[in-house]
Amino acid sequence: MKIFLAEEKSSADEVGSFLRKEGYEVEIVYDGVSCLERMYSVMPNILILNTFLPEIDGHQLCYLIRSDEKYANIPIILIESPDKKIFLDEALQIEGKIKKPYKLEELIVLIDDVIKKRKVQPEKASIEIEKLTEKLIKQEEMIKELTSSIERFKISKSALEKVNSILTKQIQELTFSHKVQTRLSFSFMDVSQTTDTFFDILKEDIVKAEVYFAIVWEDEEGRLYIKTDNLLSDGYYDELYKAVEEIFSEFNREMIRIVKGGMIVSSERPKPQYFVVSLLPLENEGKKRTLILGASKTEDFPHREREAFEKLAKHSKIGFSHAIFFEELERIFFNTMTALVETIEGKQKYQEGHSGRVVQYAKSICEALNLSKEDTALICDAALLHDIGKMSIPDEILNKPGKLTKEEFATIQLHPRIGEEILKSFKTFQNMLPIICYHHERFGGGGYGKLKGDQIPLGARILAVADSFDAMLSDRPYRKALTPDAAIAELKEGVGTQFDPLVVKAFLKGWLENRIKVSASV
Repeated sequence: MKIFLAEEKSSADEVGSFLRKEGYEVEIVYDGVSCLERMYSVMPNILILNTFLPEIDGHQLCYLIRSDEKYANIPIILIESPDKKIFLDEALQIEGKIKKPYKLEELIVLIDDVIKKRKVQPEKASIEIEKLTEKLIKQEEMIKELTSSIERFKISKSALEKVNSILTKQIQELTFSHKVQTRLSFSFMDVSQTTDTFFDILKEDIVKAEVYFAIVWEDEEGRLYIKTDNLLSDGYYDELYKAVEEIFSEFNREMIRIVKGGMIVSSERPKPQYFVVSLLPLENEGKKRTLILGASKTEDFPHREREAFEKLAKHSKIGFSHAIFFEELERIFFNTMTALVETIEGKQKYQEGHSGRVVQYAKSICEALNLSKEDTALICDAALLHDIGKMSIPDEILNKPGKLTKEEFATIQLHPRIGEEILKSFKTFQNMLPIICYHHERFGGGGYGKLKGDQIPLGARILAVADSFDAMLSDRPYRKALTPDAAIAELKEGVGTQFDPLVVKAFLKGWLENRIKVSASV
């Protein structure tokens, strides 16, 4: 019997040790995020959750767990605080509750009671593997029976080869099904990464096509992902959308908001395409989505490939559901970090709204440099969180009215590195870490670190200009704000020493085109 314990560190180890002595297998985590991450690899029989865990509390975890059909039937026991009360939705179907302080023996009684009231289901994470193993065993038994029949009835060699071929194919399909489930369902990937993995599996084993595509449709909008080594004409997309419209009446090509992959050569006439398309409904937390998977080429797909594609698409459903859930979890965490930044800025009068303005300036620079939408979005997200490290800097230093001492300035200089440390454990922030860590580097050298020139990531060079411009326009405890014209002059003065000349040029282009607005509140 496997128990998953999410409890405060001060008492978790004692409770876990006691449960192990009672014969239970125990997995322990100390916060809500770790709980969600570990549940993908550890499928418990019973969950014991503290209602007030760090990062994501036990009550929120119940909603997330119950919304995923994979975990919907796992019994949950809540450990309640003696002095805090929470509202519990009856729909969560909490199996048992125990209030601190409690005796460990009382917890054992409660666990036994939960087991008696409701038969604990086996670990779902291993069900698929067990089923596949059973099928493989049955196939082996069939082979033995057929071999015996051959001896009894002297089946001809050609007939035997045909039977063996059929059985071999069935075993290969079962093995492939397990492979797909493993690659798509048991790793933390977003939708884009899951789509790439799905396309790779198709190319390796199932369908040889010229173009692979996926559409995630939600809230009457769609995201299109394409993978191909070919050049595509404008007309290809028209054919693709027609193929989707034939099987999905709610599809509206005008509402495709994101297209990733695919190269366009508009001068070429499109070649006629044959499509194989599969439609899969997805539902999570009551929100309906539709997944459309497909492939195309200039010659028709054999019947065998069409059947194989349909099977693979069905096997991929769980993997895409996990990817969408993972993206939602990352969005929740990003919003939490953003709220922290706003809280930090609220403590410093001169900083209020600073990160939001830096985002706008950075976006204008990215547009002037003709950066891709993906790179622009990454740099803007980094701009929003670039000062997250200041949450560890004492308020008396941040708000000091006079000149900082050497020791105080050294402390301030730590905030980019602190920001990197705060965010580096989370996959969603990995690409923006160098931008946040090096946004105080000087182009000519001599910044907070040791980088200079093109050694500094482009995103960090962009933030250096955007951050400095907003800082110059803001009142500080030790000086009054500069006028916009004076701040522009300072940027020009710092070209080549403090700032990247190309970035300043891009900023000035946005300024002259009136795309950079200075808020009256600055």
